[in-house]
Amino acid sequence: MKVRAEMTIYSAAELAALWMPWLTDAQSWQLDLAEVAEMDGAGLQLLLLAQRELTAAGATLQLVAHSPAVAQVLELCHLSETFNASH
Repeated sequence: MKVRAEMTIYSAAELAALWMPWLTDAQSWQLDLAEVAEMDGAGLQLLLLAQRELTAAGATLQLVAHSPAVAQVLELCHLSETFNASH
């Protein structure tokens, strides 16, 4: 799956509504965040939600690409290793 929008408080609810039906399925996700220009705490919460729900369904979340904005938030919150998103 590829996210081509910002992951901020302004878009997190919409993204969550789109993702929720797929999160309970036991299929692993590969998430491409290379085009995410902006990410804040709400976007990070969305990633954590996806990871939690997929893990509960017996699946995994893998970031296959991420933008500098995503990398900055993950590094700031010491979550790069959690999402295997180190530079």
